[in-house]
Amino acid sequence: EIRLADGTRVFGGDDGLHTLAGVTLSPVPGSAALGQVRALAALDGGALAIGTRVRGLWVMNHARELLAVGQRGGLLVDNVRHVRRDGDTLWVSTEEEGLCAVGPMSGAPTDVVWRCLRPAGTVRGVHASEVDELGRIWLASNVGLWVGRGEAFAAFARGGPAPELLQLGTEAGMASAEANGAMCGTVARDRAGTLWFPTQDGVVGIEPARFRFPEAPQVRLEAARSDGHEGSPVALEPD
Repeated sequence: EIRLADGTRVFGGDDGLHTLAGVTLSPVPGSAALGQVRALAALDGGALAIGTRVRGLWVMNHARELLAVGQRGGLLVDNVRHVRRDGDTLWVSTEEEGLCAVGPMSGAPTDVVWRCLRPAGTVRGVHASEVDELGRIWLASNVGLWVGRGEAFAAFARGGPAPELLQLGTEAGMASAEANGAMCGTVARDRAGTLWFPTQDGVVGIEPARFRFPEAPQVRLEAARSDGHEGSPVALEPD
């Protein structure tokens, strides 16, 4: 469910989109062809980004027209789990290509660029992405949670390298490292800022203020002796 700027509430389901105005629930004409709608995100001008199970990513404009989003001759994903807007970029969690930065959304839907990353280079399915209160980006997958720095994701969306990600699983306290969300919400945030991810064994909560990236180890070269002479120790700091 999402609420548009005019107050209209939009719901996704197995048969496309429905709107609720007052107490009247109405199907959006033509949206049944989308099949199962899994994700919604509000765009500028009353438009709406729509992630579907088998029909990929779409936009409904202010005139309630449905437009497919993709790059001409390029990547079109079929199975979308979650959509998150960040300025002019959509972060689209997919079951085929990992997490994709799609934009600019202010242009024509057919002219956007897709840039996708797979955690560890091999994980194709990402269930959701969310930013915490400290600007870090969290991803959910079948092999655990992943976290990276927000500035690295922003650089990737602009054409830079894929961000470095830290993987968290049972060793970090998860009862099951397999996150999910196909038939329920993929991520939620409570009033305290805690992020909640559903898994195969309950839900996992992330408290951003308590999480720290591991510190890089310091390397120290001890003094060496040569012909009875001792040199000075050298401390090497990580990059």
